[in-house]
Amino acid sequence: MSHGVHFLFIAVALFVRATGGVTSDPSQFQGYDSLPGSCEQSALGETLLNDLGCQDYTCGCELFNESIPDISSIASNGCATSPNIPAATSVWSAFCDQLVATATPTKAFSCTSFSRRLLNVAPATPTGSCSGYNFIISDIDILEQRSQKQDTVYISACIAIDSEFYCFTKLYGNHSKGTFNSNITFYNIPLGASQPAVFAYLIINDDHGNPLDIQYQLSNATLKLAQTGINSILQSNTVTQTIESIIETIIGKTFRAIIGAVLDLVDTLVSLFTKGCDGWLAAGVHGFTGSDVCAGGTGNVSTSGVDDSAGASDPTLFGFIPGVVCNSQESEYAVTWRVEVSDGTGMKTLPGSVFSGAGRLRQLEGLWLLWVLCVIYHLS
Repeated sequence: MSHGVHFLFIAVALFVRATGGVTSDPSQFQGYDSLPGSCEQSALGETLLNDLGCQDYTCGCELFNESIPDISSIASNGCATSPNIPAATSVWSAFCDQLVATATPTKAFSCTSFSRRLLNVAPATPTGSCSGYNFIISDIDILEQRSQKQDTVYISACIAIDSEFYCFTKLYGNHSKGTFNSNITFYNIPLGASQPAVFAYLIINDDHGNPLDIQYQLSNATLKLAQTGINSILQSNTVTQTIESIIETIIGKTFRAIIGAVLDLVDTLVSLFTKGCDGWLAAGVHGFTGSDVCAGGTGNVSTSGVDDSAGASDPTLFGFIPGVVCNSQESEYAVTWRVEVSDGTGMKTLPGSVFSGAGRLRQLEGLWLLWVLCVIYHLS
């Protein structure tokens, strides 16, 4: 046995030991019972396999890219209320990681494919000019923090294109006045010339509660915001109305208006802000077509900018908890974003939700060890 294969054998053995063996049915997988409702659970059941044309879950996981938008559709159609689609897709992703990683001989384990699935990326296929795009949130400039000393910053960003979505949510730790780079980039996202896309983000301060629960709820709210935007555009007449005007009518453009829309869409998110100086820090929603981005922004359409999110004294949206000493000044965050044409090379972000920091990598528990040993495997 070669040195590299020996490391791989140890990695798989330790993985199975760390996770207590392979689970072949998502209903028996850790995290399934904690999904918020039956519609999220049913999205991982027989209907999914039937839609994918599969007889078992190994086949379903091998069609991972195709399964994500289908899970979203099943959950949305089966829920009377807003489904927690990021929670369902995260459980499915973790389930597939452990199933496909050890499924032999029907699918041989690959460190390369495993690492890509963990990071929600795949090799991009070079395409013609203006057919793939990078969606980016870069600098976060804290002009005034919400807390007295430091904010505990969470950022969630989502793209909605028709029924597909791409989401990334991360805990960035403690920050005060100054600038840091969020390093959020969705790579090589396909978008047709006349096809609309909505790019939305939410930033909060929350120093209390379970980080994974916070990320789930924040991601679900951001996704709901993006989906509301794209659905409104698809249902409107874009000949007589611009995409930006539709978003402004349905959601709003100012920080105050966007937060108000979020509270109407996902009222459970308020439960996150019950202690200390927890609360909203920034928000943005932007829409455009592929041709808008290809042209670098046209007319009233912006494909880049700096959103200024200044807090307000509105007790419903930005009120502080009585008796808690926070910053005497209202918070103000400036967020730099842009969408640019990709050359079609490098990695491609896959549809679905990714949680970083205390989120998805923690949820995968023993999988981090397998990924680290994969690095050793490649270097050996």
